[in-house]
Amino acid sequence: MKKWIFLFLLFLVVPVLSLAIDLENVTAQFQKLVEDYESGSPQDPFVSYVKENIPQLQKYRIFRRFLAGSVEKTEFAKTPGDYLFVLYQSWKETNWERKLSNVLFLSYFQSTMSGSKPSESVLKNSPAFNSFFAEYRMFVRSNALNLIRWILAYYTGGTNTPPPVEFNLGIRKLGFSFNVNHDVHPDILKLLPEDLETKLKEAIEEIASSKNQAEYTRNINRQASLLWKEFESNISALQNEVADVFENTSPSISNFWWIRFVVYGILLVIFLRKYRTILQFIIAAEILFIW
Repeated sequence: MKKWIFLFLLFLVVPVLSLAIDLENVTAQFQKLVEDYESGSPQDPFVSYVKENIPQLQKYRIFRRFLAGSVEKTEFAKTPGDYLFVLYQSWKETNWERKLSNVLFLSYFQSTMSGSKPSESVLKNSPAFNSFFAEYRMFVRSNALNLIRWILAYYTGGTNTPPPVEFNLGIRKLGFSFNVNHDVHPDILKLLPEDLETKLKEAIEEIASSKNQAEYTRNINRQASLLWKEFESNISALQNEVADVFENTSPSISNFWWIRFVVYGILLVIFLRKYRTILQFIIAAEILFIW
């Protein structure tokens, strides 16, 4: 059933954005990470890394709680995602899709630790998720601006070097030059908005009114910044779609954490005279095991 939900969601995503990030591949990798973790003997390097370091994070949390006391208020405001973000930051991954699948796994892992259902809110509140898309947005912005400036300069006669993508636009020789940055990642071509050619025509009309070299340069930079917003809106749409897919494809989690309250109650009744010790034990257990 979840597979069909995923395919339906994926069908909705495709018209919005020609993905440089393949959501189907990301989801498949994420599910493999979950299966590897639940096997009990993880083989994946990232899953192994998380499993090995979680005990250290748990110890850190409990020692900070008892050593810092009420002095360090910010420590108590930290969420489970803040602690898992440390693992995300320390693990070096260069592939965008694999990095995103790692983010989804950490959010799923957070849900298993807290006994909550994997949901959009859990993922969207994850520092790792937000950090990933901030980094991805910067990557796209840098490359998109270089590409758009290149296109605008080429079709207005500012450079003779053709951009890596062709449009049905006539070249207008305005008599100015533009210093083009040719550093454009090939993946950016997969993120071009469908109506980009129409937007380019409008931008070129604005640039054509340039009266001198300085104004020509300013107009190209200004129009490139305006066209970048077309890319940015697609990234926001992708962010929401990833959250939808995460919620609908994550394995369900059985929540038995409520049993701990029964155990706590029994301990308090049995050891009523030592309730302070029992309360300390309960606090330690909540910090150490419940995220």
